[in-house]
Formats: sequence, C-alpha cells, structure tokens
Amino acid sequence: MEKRLELRSSPSIDEQFKLARVALTHAQKMINGEIRTIRINCGADPITAAGKLSEKKLEQYQQACYDMAVQSANIWAARSYLDYAEGSQDDTIGQALALSFVAEKTRD
Repeated sequence: MEKRLELRSSPSIDEQFKLARVALTHAQKMINGEIRTIRINCGADPITAAGKLSEKKLEQYQQACYDMAVQSANIWAARSYLDYAEGSQDDTIGQALALSFVAEKTRD
C-alpha cells in the first residue's frame, strides 16, 4: 500500500491570532492558579489581622512571587502586542513578529 502525503495549507492569520489568544488565556489561567496556591500557602496567621498574608510565609515564596509577576507582565505585553498587530492588517512582518512573541512568552 502506497502512502500519500496530504498537502495542508497553514492556518489563516485570523486563525493564528485566535490560537495565540487561546494560548495566552491558558497561560494566564496557569499563572492565576499559581498565585492562588501562594495565597493559600501564605494564609494569615491567627494572631495577625484577618485577610493579611503571613510575612514569614511570604518570604519563603518570594522567588515564586517574583516569577509570577514577571510572567504576568510577559502575558500582558504579548496580549498588547497581539492587539496592535491585529489592527495592522498591512503589516505582515509585524503580525508574524507578534505571533512569534506570543509563542515565546507562553513557552516560558
């Protein structure tokens, strides 16, 4: 039996933008989940005022908090770049760069 190769066209630019937005949404959900975990793990001590995070516990998660802040900023930047590129229909290079930027930031 002979194998046949199927030729597929690449997704349209609109489909690529839609997929990029889905990737950004998933990345933000992951970050939000990590932030919730940190908030739970750094819950208030019974002695401190209600609703405040424990400073001692928060120190243990300082690097994780920093990482989540950086990742949130990256997702925001990627979403902003994508918004700009979507409005620039004549700038195919800008659109390709925006999609590449989204891929890089969601991979992190």
